Amino acid sequence: MSSNASEKASERLKRKFLEKAQKGDVGQGSRPFGWGEDKKTLHPKESRLLRKAVQDIMDGVSTREIARRWNAAGVATTRGKAWRHTNVRQVLRSPRLTGWRVHQFECATCNVVGTNDAINKHPEGNRPCWTRQGDRT
Repeated sequence: MSSNASEKASERLKRKFLEKAQKGDVGQGSRPFGWGEDKKTLHPKESRLLRKAVQDIMDGVSTREIARRWNAAGVATTRGKAWRHTNVRQVLRSPRLTGWRVHQFECATCNVVGTNDAINKHPEGNRPCWTRQGDRT
């Protein structure tokens, strides 16, 4: 395959993935923690853990403590690994928690709500609910 054909194929795929993101469709990759295999419906146990973790952060609990609790309870990441505070922080900061669709580490557009269920709706309406700034690790 020539480099020109490879570049065209790459651009075609990028456009396709961006279009899917702008429609709110779920992306490729591994299952996000808190959602089922279809990446749209909530996983019963994991979504409860995430809701509790959001509340814990708001109450001043550190991400290190949340990771310690989850590891002690035998909760693994979706890849079967132990939790680190950085993993917990990343999951809790994800716009996905409020139902927003992320593409290339950004919200696909300012007004796109994903087709996945939300774990934590923002109290002021349909916008991302980030964890508080300066959260303790």
